[in-house]
Parts: sequence; C-alpha cells; structure tokens
Amino acid sequence: MPTPNRRLTPSLASTDVQLLQALNAMKEEMKAMKDKITLMDTRIGVVITGNSTAINSIDALSALPASAHVPTSVASTSAALPITESSDTNAVFGYIHGYMWNPKLKSRDQAEIQANAIKPKWAVDVRFDRSPNRELVKQLLYYLEKKFAGTDMRTRDLRKCIYTNFCSKHRQQRELPETRRALNTNSRRSGRETDNYTRRRLAYDAYKADIDLKMG
Repeated sequence: MPTPNRRLTPSLASTDVQLLQALNAMKEEMKAMKDKITLMDTRIGVVITGNSTAINSIDALSALPASAHVPTSVASTSAALPITESSDTNAVFGYIHGYMWNPKLKSRDQAEIQANAIKPKWAVDVRFDRSPNRELVKQLLYYLEKKFAGTDMRTRDLRKCIYTNFCSKHRQQRELPETRRALNTNSRRSGRETDNYTRRRLAYDAYKADIDLKMG
C-alpha cells in the first residue's frame, strides 16, 4: 500500500533561527510597550496606533519560511541611522571667512584688494576674550545672528564657530617662518639668561661664607 505524500517541514539554518528568535523578542518588547501606551492613553486621552502596525509587520516577517532567506541585515537596519554634517555649520564658517581679512588673497583687482585690506582681522598675539578680539567677536555675532535668524543655529553655536576660526588663525600665524624665527630667538635669549643666572647662583653658593665674612 503506497504511503501518502507528507509535507516535510523545512529545516531552519542556525542564522535563520537566530533571526527569528530576535524578531520574536522584539515582538514581545513592542507588545509590552503597546500595553504601557494603552494604559497611558486611558489617563491622558492620547491615541497612539503606530505600534500596532509595527507589531503586525514583525508577525508577517516571523511567519516567513526558512526558504525565503530573510536578509540578516533586517534586524540592524533600524539601528544604523545616517549621520550628516550640518550644512548650517559650514555656512557659518563661509560667512566668517568672507567677513574677515584674507591674507592669502590673490587678485589683480585693486577694488577687491582695497576691500580686503580694510576687513577686520584677529590679534593672534592677544587672548580671544581680550580687546580688540572681544569687540571683533561682538561684531561677528551681530553679523551672523542676522544671517541665521530663524534657523537652528544658536548664539552658542555661532560663538563656537568664531572661536574655532580664531584658533585656526592663531595656529597659522605660529607656523609662519618669521614667527618661528622670532620664537626661536626668544627661546635662545631666555636660555642664555637662565644659564647666566645659574652660574652666578652656583658661584655665590660656593663662596657664600667668604662673602658673608667680608660683608661683615
């Protein structure tokens, strides 16, 4: 007597089993969240229905057979969110650059050269919060706040960009050849003064008794 055909349950691969277990765990967590939201709904009268749709989607995904080969990246898709740099921040630096004196301007247009010459510039040998830099910061903030009125850029953000620009100019100034030569000269002079003081101090300590005797 022929044996009737039987439907064989497809065996699950280890990766599929792990994926289904993760989906079921997520389903239980979202059901618990739904119960909490429902309880809140009865208290404050807020109707939230988005979780039901999400749970139904997970139910449908969990019901797929192993032969469907569910991509293993499904579970991590929601966690990997793109990170984009704020275009407003780049715009702020652009406005600061245009507002300030440009030491690297290359132009034969006399009007452009003269306009650049009268632009403000940082006093890189003075602290950021000291005059005249302090007054320049106020000018820049007033200028930028008008440019970015109605955007997400706060005064604190604008000031941070201004300080970054100051630090950049200060570093560039220190890297100039003439600045390095001046710093090296000062360093050598200071070193010689220290050596002279050390030798005189040692000589005094060596003959201190004789000096005190003669001085009475």
